[in-house]
Amino acid sequence: MVVKRNGNKQPFDGGKLMLGLEHATSKRPITREQLVRIVQQVEQWCATRGKAELHAAEIGERVMHHLHELDEVAYVRFVSVYRSFESVAEFERLLHEMDKAEKVDPVGQRTLFPPGDKGAKS
Repeated sequence: MVVKRNGNKQPFDGGKLMLGLEHATSKRPITREQLVRIVQQVEQWCATRGKAELHAAEIGERVMHHLHELDEVAYVRFVSVYRSFESVAEFERLLHEMDKAEKVDPVGQRTLFPPGDKGAKS
């Protein structure tokens, strides 16, 4: 079961998730197969949590993780709807966080010399 923001509960609906992904990825170079894979991965993640109920926010964060890896524009679109930004400043903070995240390597350490930095050795 998914616990919505207002406290209501409903069964997980992969079709509803797919619809949201389709909106976020509209006119982007993303295949349906890639979206199906995200839905499957999120469904599997939900099933392995060991909980009968998950909050919609937890599921949304997981979806955002997958979209960020797939396509930054789709990620921003999804987040802008999911988080219901109230101002341009909130949106700018998201873009700033994305920029910072790009400078972190896979093990979570900031890179010493960002790509193109003259201090980096070839």
